[in-house]
Parts: sequence; C-alpha cells; structure tokens
Amino acid sequence: MFFGEYAHQLDAKFRMRMPSQYKSEFDGRYAFCLEQEDTLSVYPVKEIEEKCALLKSLAPFDEEVDELYSDYASGVHIVAEDPQGRIVIPAELRKDADLGKNIVIYAARDHVCITSKERRDERKKVT
Repeated sequence: MFFGEYAHQLDAKFRMRMPSQYKSEFDGRYAFCLEQEDTLSVYPVKEIEEKCALLKSLAPFDEEVDELYSDYASGVHIVAEDPQGRIVIPAELRKDADLGKNIVIYAARDHVCITSKERRDERKKVT
C-alpha cells in the first residue's frame, strides 16, 4: 500500500529514483502504463501480473476480452532499476504523459502515479 506525495526531478537522461517510502513494494522492477491522460501509473510487477491474469480469466474464448487484454498488456512497459537504483521512464510513455523535468510521484491505492508538477498543482487547485 502506498501513501504520500513526493516532488522529484528527472535527470538529463530522463532517469529518476523511486522515493524510498515506495521502493520496497517494487523489488527493483516497475510496470509503467498510461491509464489516464497525462499521468503514468506505476505498478509493482506482481500487481500487473495479477491484473492481467484476472483479465485473461474473465472469458477465455471471448474476442472482446482478448482484445481488452491485448490493449492493456501491450501498453505496459516493465523497467528494472540500474545498479545505482535509477529508473528510466520509457520514452513513449514520457512523451504521452508530457513529462518535463519536474515531476510529482503520488500514492494511488495499489500503485503510484507520476505526472508533471504543473499538472499536479492544477489538479489540486480544482479539487
């Protein structure tokens, strides 16, 4: 389970470090996906595997379920930490989420979200 919000910066090679409060949940492997516009979702790999298994089990011979599974699973990017504990956000997802240098990482139930600091500040003003 995740709690809190942390401001970070991407380095020149678009690498980041996961906040230490979240790190133990991931085991050095991160499943990135774009589940909502301009915000990345980052799941522990075991959580994504469980979600995919659930999707596959819904109706094993249903073409719509197969398509849903394919759409979801094809958008997931598994990333491992480098030896220094840094993570490179996949370029395609970084572009889709329109991430710049300043980012915010925040808790969202069974995963964390990453968005730009500007977008996070805008959302906080609205709510």
